[in-house]
Amino acid sequence: MEGIRLNDEKYDKMVKRILENLQPYFKLQKINTIYSIQVVDNPYQKKYNFFFVIAKKKQRTRSIPIGILHDYRMEALEELCHQLKQKVDFTLRFENFEAQTWDDGRKIYDI
Repeated sequence: MEGIRLNDEKYDKMVKRILENLQPYFKLQKINTIYSIQVVDNPYQKKYNFFFVIAKKKQRTRSIPIGILHDYRMEALEELCHQLKQKVDFTLRFENFEAQTWDDGRKIYDI
């Protein structure tokens, strides 16, 4: 997404809010536990939902809501994901994006 800069302050606040919501659930990394952030496209309400996913070995997976992006544009989602990825070392997983691509034509995969 080179050359396109959206309102950085708006996305900085959203990333900060997501990190604040994530903080109570991620204290110390535990053995046999996988952490990731799931981004879900909600086309019916025209928004993107963010969940913190905790997968412990031999236990049920927990999915905790940590944020909502109401700006339903791919460039907004891409900017937010890039800023979020700079702050956390979790895999971002995308759900319900089957036929969609980023604005530059790349397919949406885990980043």
